[in-house]
Amino acid sequence: MDRYWIRFPQLVDFELHPQSQQITAYRHKETPDNTVSHLLLDQVIPRLFSHLGKIIIHASCIEIQNSIVAFCGESGWGKSTLAAYFYQHGYSLITDDCLLLDTKGSTMTGFPNYQGLRLLDSSLSLLPEPLEITSSVCHYASKSRISIQENNSMGAIPISTIFILNRPLQKSFDPAISIKHISRATALIELLKHCFPLDITDTKKTAQQFNALGQVLNNSQTQFYRLQYPRTAKSLPNVLKSILKATMPYNINKKP
Repeated sequence: MDRYWIRFPQLVDFELHPQSQQITAYRHKETPDNTVSHLLLDQVIPRLFSHLGKIIIHASCIEIQNSIVAFCGESGWGKSTLAAYFYQHGYSLITDDCLLLDTKGSTMTGFPNYQGLRLLDSSLSLLPEPLEITSSVCHYASKSRISIQENNSMGAIPISTIFILNRPLQKSFDPAISIKHISRATALIELLKHCFPLDITDTKKTAQQFNALGQVLNNSQTQFYRLQYPRTAKSLPNVLKSILKATMPYNINKKP
């Protein structure tokens, strides 16, 4: 039987058995519960399900007119900031970390994950209203966790738009808001960067993931954009307007 280990030195080791979908954690005696929970939810479980053939990407997502709008990029590039800002303006939070992709006919769909935001102090300072911090994400990083209590359905929701975030520039060189349409081929490469492989040496699994993601993109109506925006509180209202303007022509109003 296949067995994998995901090790976080001096913190916790996870033993994974994909066939039985079992995970066993062996934590260091000084590792707190929130750190174990964070690593399990945000790192280990997504990799297990990816290994089992699911397509999971690292993204923050909100819901606009019954459709998912997703923000994809590296940690610290502004995904959670955008999700939190939209949430404070009345839009539902779908997930702030992992999005499970699927298709129904010609519609790419996503499934809501556990609800909550993970924000750096620098992101919290950009928001117009304070958010109640539930706990720290983990003991070794300065991110805060904010629990969100919403009654969202756990069923599939159409994905109208995915924004690929550019690396933020230094504030003194921040450009104007830029939203540019990108091809499906470019989107495929970008999304592959934000998947959760369990074993990067397993070429068969890598090929299967590439083919599955390619089919999902080719068969969908979802639109893809590259997004650059100034990371300032002053710019966020215009960022929200620009994103809404870009998504509205492609919004899918009916859930499958």
